[in-house]
Amino acid sequence: MEEVKKNSEGIQHEEVKQEGHGTPDIFDICQRIPLEYSASSIQRNLIALTDHPEPKRNLPISCSVGFIHKGSFIIYHVEGENSHHINSNHKQSIHLTELIRLTTSSSCATNKISKGTVILQAKWLETTNGYVLLLGSINGIYFFDEDGVKHIGKFDNVLGLTGYSRASSSVGNSILAGTDSGDILCFEYDPARGTVSYTHQKEKLHLSSIQDMSKYQQMLASGDATGVIKVWRVQDFSIIGDFLAAEDCVTGCILSGNHVIGAYASGVVRIYDIKSKDMQVMIKAHSRWIVSMDINVRQSLLLTVSEDNTARLWRIREKSSDKSLSLEDLTTQPKMIYGVSIKNQVLVGGCFIDTQGTSFALSSYAEKQLMIYSAPI
Repeated sequence: MEEVKKNSEGIQHEEVKQEGHGTPDIFDICQRIPLEYSASSIQRNLIALTDHPEPKRNLPISCSVGFIHKGSFIIYHVEGENSHHINSNHKQSIHLTELIRLTTSSSCATNKISKGTVILQAKWLETTNGYVLLLGSINGIYFFDEDGVKHIGKFDNVLGLTGYSRASSSVGNSILAGTDSGDILCFEYDPARGTVSYTHQKEKLHLSSIQDMSKYQQMLASGDATGVIKVWRVQDFSIIGDFLAAEDCVTGCILSGNHVIGAYASGVVRIYDIKSKDMQVMIKAHSRWIVSMDINVRQSLLLTVSEDNTARLWRIREKSSDKSLSLEDLTTQPKMIYGVSIKNQVLVGGCFIDTQGTSFALSSYAEKQLMIYSAPI
């Protein structure tokens, strides 16, 4: 059964209720978090890092959320005893233009950044020894500790020689950043020194700009602007799988178990089986570019956010599980269990903010607020 609800603010809710799955099927906007700055018009412009890494029931919400505002990255801490009573406070602001000016000596480079910089990606990367925050800008790649307080490494690109980086991932203490020239830059995190340093570069792994990257164990997935997703063994960058959706730019990819999930500019989501090389599922999720995608494996939920100003939740397995996606229980007919359409705003990001899959947040361009959606408890 499908219900549509609309409030005075132009937010339309689409709810598809299904029985017997043990996961939340009803979400409501429960709180708006006021912000000092607004989110820039950059895809995947909202990330979260939970304080509870293990998925357990009835844990209070406690996480850091971050978004890009031009040349700055803003971090808030969000917490609450339950999803309908949430508090937030500003935690940290990283003004990258100021940092670049302080750490760049070349006069030519200094002149190039005199009018500021633009951040193209932000990601908390899990290493063997904790998390590292990566910011990729038009002037290079910059690394910080988990809280964004300490600057622990950089890779200068102030002259634009290596291409911009919009995608990154990590395996162990190795950090990988894809560029718009199709290369992957390799870095190493040294936990003893608390620093990140550049090691080498893998050239032309893609023939076009790398748009997103994801890891699972010792595998890496990377998707590019021509619709190609490649899955690699990180140890030697040998290819495991190569998946092409012709003339459809990859806007996001998630690697989980034996499957790789791709989001595309056409609004379609495709799920490929890595072993068989077959496309197992295709979801016509949206009518326009998918700007953000996130997964909660435990609840079998996939969140997609689009330029068509809708955010939707999809159940991609028949049952909830603590395991990663597997061929045996991946459904061939994913169900949309919740959808929201927001008028007069441009959605630019969305992510789950708890490990239970019961709450997610959305960000909008030029809006000084985050919208929190939660399932009733």
